[in-house]
Amino acid sequence: MSASTLSSILNKHTLTNENFTDWKRNLKIVLTIEKLNFVLNTHGPPEPPVDAPNEVFLAYQRWKDSDDMTRCYMIASMSTVLQAQHEDYITTCQIMDNLEDMFSGQAAEKRREALSNIINYRLKAGSSVKEHMLKVMGYLADAQSNGADIDAESQLTIHNL
Repeated sequence: MSASTLSSILNKHTLTNENFTDWKRNLKIVLTIEKLNFVLNTHGPPEPPVDAPNEVFLAYQRWKDSDDMTRCYMIASMSTVLQAQHEDYITTCQIMDNLEDMFSGQAAEKRREALSNIINYRLKAGSSVKEHMLKVMGYLADAQSNGADIDAESQLTIHNL
């Protein structure tokens, strides 16, 4: 996949104040393709001393290059307000930690809404069972993508409501 294709994925889903979960999912897709996903949760090695072996310096430089590339993907795919708030962060992990703090309430609210939809959604007489099941599955996916941990047995129970 070309860099422009990857960039277009993130450009279509620019991070704003309403779509952190979707943006993060798309970012992970792009970073996985680019083999950069590991830097999201890794603070990385410390900068090696001047007298460190060459292998240590090369490993540090590879991590730094990966982190810099990921940081650029992240910053470029944010609204200008969020860009300004995060442009001085040094590592990807610092940016992601801050975004998680900023938007954790958003995911919790979306999770509550999806779970409420699951609980309150009922099959209406004469309605399509298939459409009903697709709607329930969509609510389950929304809940899970926003952090709900619903095991397989519970999903089956929910589907049979």
